Amino acid sequence: MMTFKNMLGFPLFLISFFLMASQPVYADKNMSWAQFPWQSELERNHPLNGKVWSLKDKKFISPKSLIQKLASQNYIGLGETHDNPDHHLLQAWIVQQVVRQGKRKPDIVFEMIDEGQKLALQKFLQSRRPDARNLGKALEWQNSGWPDWSLYQPIAQIALNAGLNLRAGNPTRQQGKKIAKKGFGSLGEKRQNLLHLEKPLPQILANDLGKQIVSSHCNMIPASATSPMVRVQRLRDAVMANNLLKSSPKDGAILIAGSGHVRQDRGVPWYIRQSGHKMVSVVMAEAERGVDDPLQLISQAPQGYLIADYIWITPRTERPDPCEQFKKMMKRKHKR
Repeated sequence: MMTFKNMLGFPLFLISFFLMASQPVYADKNMSWAQFPWQSELERNHPLNGKVWSLKDKKFISPKSLIQKLASQNYIGLGETHDNPDHHLLQAWIVQQVVRQGKRKPDIVFEMIDEGQKLALQKFLQSRRPDARNLGKALEWQNSGWPDWSLYQPIAQIALNAGLNLRAGNPTRQQGKKIAKKGFGSLGEKRQNLLHLEKPLPQILANDLGKQIVSSHCNMIPASATSPMVRVQRLRDAVMANNLLKSSPKDGAILIAGSGHVRQDRGVPWYIRQSGHKMVSVVMAEAERGVDDPLQLISQAPQGYLIADYIWITPRTERPDPCEQFKKMMKRKHKR
């Protein structure tokens, strides 16, 4: 996989992230999406690459049309596969274009930054000349477990260029461990109600979340073991929603998060709706050989629900088989 560190053969409008912080993502506003300089190696020539599918309209729409639709929305979720650089480039482009189209400056809320890092983030933003190249170091990103900061740097740089505020989205790991062990009641009634965690998910959605947790663990854990994980997932979605809603109502916010968190059926948008607001979600999906239906490239929502508003298709990042890695981890755990 090509990284941002060895892009010398690529056009200036991408390298400009790192050479000239004031430059936009794309120098050519009329650039054809058929010529997008994809970074991921697999399925680069797939016919769906660069296309946007509207789930409600059941048709493809242009990137320009998508931006026009997003520009008027106060809360937007941009769902990614964390290690796919194309997803982050598209997120950066969307942020830039939404700001250009509208007359507002939405906060950019990152799943990857937790509430325990608020002070470090604020200190960075208050520095004399905040530069996205230095934000990863300020947040001790190398110890976070997230993919390399260079993948997220374009999003942060576009936000800083536009004068947007960067904000933490996630609860801390300590908060997650507490909820996994003691349940939502340990939050206290006031905070539990604020996060809408006193309301159970509809049973069909709760069941689906449990099944997805089992499948994401390669079907190697029993369904009976998923309750603490379901609580943690719900806590993360609820806290991210609450952090989005802390933004100025006039300007709103854009969430950068994994695709599972921007699901319309039971992710962050569900908690946004409990507060009487609406969130639009765009899910970045990876192309697969022989698959020409965009809906087959993402998880399926239970019957009667939509998983997202829009799907944007990109090439696929090459990565090890996650289930093989999980099996090795479980073997090491059992040996210990």
